[in-house]
Amino acid sequence: MSLARTWRRTAFHLCVLAVLLPAAAAADELDYGIEERQVAAVRFEGNRSFSADTLLRLLPFRPGRWYAPFASAKYRTDILRQSARAIRGFYIRQGFHFAQVAIDVQQGDGLAGDVIEVRVEEGSQTVVRELRLHGPDAHPLGNVRKRLNFQPGGPAPVDATDLGGDRFILLQHFVSQGHLNAQVDGRVVRVDSFAVDLSYDIRPGKSYTVRELRVVGHRRTREEFVRRELRLGVGDSFDLDKMLRSEVDLLESGWFRDVEFTPTELDTAAGTAVLEVQLIERPTRFYEVGVGTGDEDRIRLSGAWGDRNLFASGRSLTLRGRLLWGFEDVLGAGTSQELFFDHEEDLLYRSPRAFGTRFDAGASVFFRKETLGFSGVVLERSGFLANTDLYRGRHSTVEIEGSIERVRKLPLQEEVELFGDPSATTRSISSVLTRDARNNPFDPIRGSHRFLLVETAGGVIGGANDFNKGLGSFVHLQALPGDATFAFRVQAGWAEAFGDSRESGVPLEARFFAGGSNSVRGYRENSLGPRLTAADSLSVVDDRFLANRPTAGGNALLQLNAELRFPIPLISRWGFRGAVFADGGNVWENWSRVSLQRLRLTSTEQGEDATTILDLRTSVGFSLHYRTPVGPLRLDYGLPLKRAELRDPLSGAVEVDPPHIWHFSLGHAF
Repeated sequence: MSLARTWRRTAFHLCVLAVLLPAAAAADELDYGIEERQVAAVRFEGNRSFSADTLLRLLPFRPGRWYAPFASAKYRTDILRQSARAIRGFYIRQGFHFAQVAIDVQQGDGLAGDVIEVRVEEGSQTVVRELRLHGPDAHPLGNVRKRLNFQPGGPAPVDATDLGGDRFILLQHFVSQGHLNAQVDGRVVRVDSFAVDLSYDIRPGKSYTVRELRVVGHRRTREEFVRRELRLGVGDSFDLDKMLRSEVDLLESGWFRDVEFTPTELDTAAGTAVLEVQLIERPTRFYEVGVGTGDEDRIRLSGAWGDRNLFASGRSLTLRGRLLWGFEDVLGAGTSQELFFDHEEDLLYRSPRAFGTRFDAGASVFFRKETLGFSGVVLERSGFLANTDLYRGRHSTVEIEGSIERVRKLPLQEEVELFGDPSATTRSISSVLTRDARNNPFDPIRGSHRFLLVETAGGVIGGANDFNKGLGSFVHLQALPGDATFAFRVQAGWAEAFGDSRESGVPLEARFFAGGSNSVRGYRENSLGPRLTAADSLSVVDDRFLANRPTAGGNALLQLNAELRFPIPLISRWGFRGAVFADGGNVWENWSRVSLQRLRLTSTEQGEDATTILDLRTSVGFSLHYRTPVGPLRLDYGLPLKRAELRDPLSGAVEVDPPHIWHFSLGHAF
């Protein structure tokens, strides 16, 4: 192991200790002078309608679980009364209006702990017999009825004060249609001791239209740009949905901290009002500086400068750059490592509402220099791309993008032969469909995310490379009891060269790669797929062997991921969570190389066999997450289940996939 790599790992371990030790010490200092006693067990009596596990989740204490045998549950005597009220309140919300709850303690010795006894007298349940809506526009409210909390056959409210939430749902329905003075009253009519009827009196009032649009609070932003984002104008009805969508558009512009719509100066006779748009501006110029590192043993220094409202034009301009340096193994150089410096630059321009449409248009120029030491190649990529929205909804977007990219391949060693044209230009057009219904893009616990990319390069649009490409991904997250989340991802890709590129194939930079912290954990970054192995002769000429690290990439991709995320006892209060995962995936030369035998979960060969590289590579492992505002800091430990061997085509040295790998990164793997 090189001195540089040893220093980086030592520094990382010291940083982890610096975070954990002060946090543990701070916890020991939290002593409020209130006696805490051990909990040996919690017993429930009289709970016929709800299980003990359901009621146990309402308590701020619980006995140790099987997965935390050394965790000691504690309780404070002053919260027992609050716990009884919490359980009784739960029963009342479920229609058991006369339920009674008592909590007693059987004290044990200091080691065994106390037994908490919870006695419940449920009584009879009161349900809703009928739901009635009275008013001139009450009959077409079928969809609104379904959204109400209290439904026929379900638990009944205690009295009319509990109907506030449902009254608001009804009121919001009419206000959203311009009935600014709508009124809704609710009544609970008791039929007998087991049933009630719910009655709502609805008075929609007059529907108001916008008499005047008034914009206030803007100094650096032109009023015409604000009005351009509004989805309703003078003469339109007060549509709540259009106001909310306008608010989102204004906030996404990056010009404002807050936006609020307020109807004022109501004219009850004419049924008109002034719609006032109140704005709080934010600075539009910004700069960013960051330092980081990751799995690829590189240190990164990044910076950016930009203006979201350049010269008060409503357009944005951003300049970004990254400097990366680190030690790389070089193909044909034996065991020695060399220090390389790479860099990336981007200049991005964005014009909202381009050409008089509601869509944004953008353009950028870029340059990349990347050293691929294991492949003995330096890649220099430069180009131009332009994109625009075809559709943008609340959860879905459709974008189209055109690009021109020039790639140069430079050898690091004289012995390295470059395949194909060392300098080639690719012209492509692609469309991207995204549907993001997750509750939080940085740290989601439920929802789904769909992604579909369709790209074509060359052909009638010219360039040195002709190929078609498609990539689809589906992610689903399911919230589970105990603040846990189950997540899974299915991803597949296809690429194929055509025309003059059939012989040379899909270019290196457009192929699929797999393996690493955000792909199949337990394997090195981009290490899966076709490659030279110990079973291959050095005389074999594989023109695909010039990709990032030891893989050649491929035209077919399949990736499967499953992960269970959960809080860790004792340390979850400080933002730590855990996860266990199972990953699978690989890339192949094309889909004809994929068979059911290749998709087996484990390998049947003894030892490391060359054919293993064509199988679905699988792994299992666990993760430690630390929550941050922009997603978790993630430390993964992966165990590969299908290891393979790699031969250096120049030196002849044989290297086996590592038996385990640590990954360190920011954000969820998917």
